[in-house]
Amino acid sequence: RNETLVKRQNELEEEYEAKTVELESDRQRLAEQLDALLLEGNVTLQKYRNVDWNALKQEDPESYRQARLEYIEAQETAQFHTQRRNQLAALDSQAKQLRHNAYLKSQHQLAEKLIPELKEEGFVDNLLKYGKSIGFTEDDIRGISDAKALFILNQARLYAESQVKRKEAQVKVSKDLPPVIKPGAPKTKAQEGSYSAKIAREKLGKT
Repeated sequence: RNETLVKRQNELEEEYEAKTVELESDRQRLAEQLDALLLEGNVTLQKYRNVDWNALKQEDPESYRQARLEYIEAQETAQFHTQRRNQLAALDSQAKQLRHNAYLKSQHQLAEKLIPELKEEGFVDNLLKYGKSIGFTEDDIRGISDAKALFILNQARLYAESQVKRKEAQVKVSKDLPPVIKPGAPKTKAQEGSYSAKIAREKLGKT
């Protein structure tokens, strides 16, 4: 089930990434068009930067009126394009934040399916403890946003804990076993009594 779930999640992420790339391409093209218009508007405004409007008005009122209209129109156009460019930048920032939030939400949902014990009390503390033991910092672990990476880290933790429990069980069993008797070693009184009792039970059974 986990393999199927991860495979489907990867397919959805690939589809989403393809759509995101397409939208990003459109956004980039629009941004370039606005930048070109802004550049054109700045070049137009540059022509009027050093104009002596008072002198032009006195010397050639008609040229003054025409130039003034062109200058005002160029200013308004440049302001409009600047506003559009700023709006596009703001929308782009909002879109990135929304995409990030959506990604975190989808990864959290996937993590809950891959790691059933995720909601259990103490899970985060155990994961932090294990992560620190292998060189991770708390920020490293809390900063993991990929559900699959979190799943792998937790699998490593579970395996490490199972190995510790296995060793503890082996030590306990070895302590509970009777001591090994070397060949030729003299028997203790308890061992001799146990052997005598065995012989007596066998004799009793026959009689």
